[in-house]
Amino acid sequence: MDGKIKGDITCSGKLVIGEKAEVLGNIHCQSADIMGTVHGEVRVKQNTSLFSKSMVKGNVYTLSINIEPGAVFNGKCIMSADEK
Repeated sequence: MDGKIKGDITCSGKLVIGEKAEVLGNIHCQSADIMGTVHGEVRVKQNTSLFSKSMVKGNVYTLSINIEPGAVFNGKCIMSADEK
């Protein structure tokens, strides 16, 4: 996804947030590659990857997370197989 998105995103597969994208809302998906900006809660059932130019302001709930040098992450990360 690219562009500015205001509202929640729910996806049954992999979600890719492009470098120039800005999401103002919560994300629920199977796996996520984040290269842009997210302001909201991120809930991912499998793997979350924050790339070097990404910025996430909000809590991340995920089974596993990869954070590249240069990524900005302001929030809590809860790693668990339990979706609650």
